[in-house]
Amino acid sequence: AILSDVKKYLRRFHAHDMEDIHLKTFSLSEEEMKTLFACDTWIFSFPIYAGGIPAHMLRFMINIEEAAGGEAPRSIYAIANGGLYEGNEALPALSMIRLWSEKCGYRWCGGIGIGGGPIYADARRAYLNIARRRTYARKLTAFCEAAAQGHASLSTFCSPDMSKKRYVMRANYHFKSVARSNGLSPMEMGKQS
Repeated sequence: AILSDVKKYLRRFHAHDMEDIHLKTFSLSEEEMKTLFACDTWIFSFPIYAGGIPAHMLRFMINIEEAAGGEAPRSIYAIANGGLYEGNEALPALSMIRLWSEKCGYRWCGGIGIGGGPIYADARRAYLNIARRRTYARKLTAFCEAAAQGHASLSTFCSPDMSKKRYVMRANYHFKSVARSNGLSPMEMGKQS
């Protein structure tokens, strides 16, 4: 849902020529690499794992670094989506992208760290009304406006527009309901292995 929001906001700012490349492993096909290198602006969107970038994405970045020699400069933006409440937990991951961009000779243009990412994953959830998305929408809109216009901006962070206690309560409720829908009983959910 976050990428859907990004595309919607980019179109609002007249950035219509977009390509989606989904990284499922550490490499892309030759055709996907050509498509990627034909773009002058890249927006990386990824989940945060253990405070950093997923391993397959790191390996992909190393591959890009090796292939980047003599390529035209690019503008790099990043969206780091974390499951923890605080959006600033994405700072180390965004710093990794910034340092990689500089090493490749690309222009780091900023990123957004999104805390409480699971609540934005499915906007159809009843508890995610518009009021709870206000900060997210404002920060993501500003991020997309900068990207559509090719401007650099400082990295920004957002957390859910609800208390941390309420966020944890809602997340636990959601995870338990998913576990029940997958056939786990309350006793099985509490088992220690």
